Amino acid sequence: MTNEIDALADSDDSVLLPEDDSRFRNLPRSIIGQDDRRQIKDIGLKPYRWICQLLVSGPAIPSGQFLAGTGFVVDQQHIVTAAHNLLIDNSLANVAKVFIGVHGDRSNARFGVHESHRFELHPRYLRPRNSSDRSIYDLAVMRLDSRLPAGLMAGQFPFGRMPIKEVSLPSLNGYAAFVSGYPKDYPDHDRSRFPTPALGVQAFQYSCQSSLSVDGRMLRYALDTTGGQSGSPIVGVQLSPTGRRESVAIGIHVEGDPSIGNVGVPFDTERFAFVNNSISSLA
Repeated sequence: MTNEIDALADSDDSVLLPEDDSRFRNLPRSIIGQDDRRQIKDIGLKPYRWICQLLVSGPAIPSGQFLAGTGFVVDQQHIVTAAHNLLIDNSLANVAKVFIGVHGDRSNARFGVHESHRFELHPRYLRPRNSSDRSIYDLAVMRLDSRLPAGLMAGQFPFGRMPIKEVSLPSLNGYAAFVSGYPKDYPDHDRSRFPTPALGVQAFQYSCQSSLSVDGRMLRYALDTTGGQSGSPIVGVQLSPTGRRESVAIGIHVEGDPSIGNVGVPFDTERFAFVNNSISSLA
């Protein structure tokens, strides 16, 4: 299976589209059997409110276009995502727009539209594209230009953040988890509900669940993803000290292929440390 992971190093679940595109396109799709993705109806619930859509611009992206991906909020000023969302054809992105709480028209994102100009990519991902272990470091941290305001949530409910959990890889075999992010197309059962001209300006979050398997230093899972979902958190559930169930990110979705399933980067000791160290170095 290791060779199959390496073969995926040049593929991903991000996608490039014109910003004003009003036509439906046949996007890269990693649908296994029936498309089981479900739309998140209440974007204000945990953990969905911490998951954001990214629209990335840079020197390798033609004018008027963007690369669409997914990320998630880990504190008031930092987003974790896949490195390939920010490094396109070996050129680093200039800016990423971050839409938090998108459900429909992205210009009306519930928790605001933000920007990031500073990124930290895992140094091992910056190796030549044919490096055998490059894909297992497909991980990046973004620093927002300004901190998220404290009053994003109404009333007495703090906005919070997506907790990330350091994991032991053997413990994840058979572990039930889900991936939630912003695909650039809709499941077949939803396409009739959303006019295709809206695809260029609207976005909806979708989620799908599966059990995990460990393949070397990567995760595999047979669930449904499509272009735009690179950088989505792989979310598990743990018990808090008070006994409450809470969602935690245990890795990042980075690649998909309908013939062999999906591939994710887990937060083992080394990659968990990278996230924390990057937050400190970007401060």
